[in-house]
Parts: sequence; structure tokens; C-alpha cells
Amino acid sequence: MRSVLERMRTVGTIVRQNREQMQRLLRELTEFPKKFRFHFNHKERVLEKIASFMIDHLNLESGLFVSRRDQFDCMRRVHTFCLPRQASLGAFKKGMQPESNTLPETTYPATCGGDVVSVVITTFDLRFKRPNKEPVMDMPALHTIEHLGATFLRSHTDWSKRVVYFGPMGCRTGFYLILAGDLSSEDVLPLVREMLDFIEHFSGPIPGASAGECGNWQEQNLDMAKWEAARYNNVLKNAKHENLNYPD
Repeated sequence: MRSVLERMRTVGTIVRQNREQMQRLLRELTEFPKKFRFHFNHKERVLEKIASFMIDHLNLESGLFVSRRDQFDCMRRVHTFCLPRQASLGAFKKGMQPESNTLPETTYPATCGGDVVSVVITTFDLRFKRPNKEPVMDMPALHTIEHLGATFLRSHTDWSKRVVYFGPMGCRTGFYLILAGDLSSEDVLPLVREMLDFIEHFSGPIPGASAGECGNWQEQNLDMAKWEAARYNNVLKNAKHENLNYPD
């Protein structure tokens, strides 16, 4: 009897120590340092932590969030002319006119002018699962949602030309959707819900699920994809502030 009690005390001590270690680790993780150091080729490097790693995943709910916005300067309109081979582009900019709009042997194409415009790209966090609190999606369901979601978005009447990317997160708790434009969660909520409804009620062959179209075409699960889509759609149907905004 004594030996049993001693073993129980030992187990209790181990559990208590492990709990303390886990709590200390969680405190360290929630400090979210903005930079971290590492060594590569015998040199110390400092890297900036990316924005998505700065989000408090211990208090993150399932929902639809703006992950980041990036702004780029782009050339909207570029004019192409034919210049004599001996002429420089600099000379043309000073007022020299192109000799023709054809391409004779003595000329070469050059570009000049154009309107520089700022383009904003918004990345959305489609968080199907509460991180570290709910089981992640299995790979076949994740794969099927990717195929169906991408097909739907790139075929959408109103949004297809603004779709940059749709794909899964490595942690398997959700997807990233990248759209052209300075957008909010509320702006794209109807689109995402429409996509989920499409997946939930889809029937027939999964788009792109053949050996000639996909590198792992057999790993699909339409039934689980429908279940995950319906579950996430129900969250967005009753979305609250914490389902559309990252935790402070």
C-alpha cells in the first residue's frame, strides 16, 4: 500500500511539474517577439516575424478575418513604339517621334510612359477551426475544399477577376483567400458563404481530380468536405465581432 501511495505522489509531482512547464511555455509563446535570431553559415541573422504569427492563436475563434493588406505600385498603361536602332530611349523621351508603327529591320520595340497606380491586395484568413482547441481538418477533405473552392471562385461572375489565390494553411485549420482590392471581412462575407454553400451542395466528379490534372488526385473526400463547409458556414451565418476581427 505504501509503495502505491509513493508512486501516486511521484506521478502527481510529474504532472504538476509538466503543467508548470506548459504554462511557462505558453507565457513565452504569447509574448510574440517581433524578431528572432538564428545562425546560418556561422553568421547570426535576424528575421522579422510575419504578421500571421503575431496573432494570438490561443484566443482565436473560427471566423473570417483580414490577415494582411499589401500595397504595390504598378504600371497601368505601357505604350510600345518602334525606335531606330541608333536612337536611344532617352532621346525619344525628349521629344523624338517614332518613325512608324511597324517594325522595319532598322528599328526595335521600346516601352515608354504609363500610369503608375497603387494596387492593394487583401489576404483573408478563412479559419474553419479554433486553433489548438479543435481537431484540424483531415487532408482529403482539405484537398477537396481546395479544388471546389478554387473552381468556384475563379468562375464567379463578379469576383473571378479579383481572385489572386485560394489555398489551405499548413496547420490545416483553414484557408487563405487573396483578393485584389482594399477589402474588409464584411465585404467578402457573402462571397465566402456562397462558396461554402456551393461546396456543401456539390455533386458529381470533383474538378481537377484526375491523374493528369492533380499531383495527388486520389486523396479526396467529398462527404467530409461538405461537412466541414456546412459547419464553417454556420459559424459565418451567426458571425459576431470575434468571428470577423482578430483578437486584440
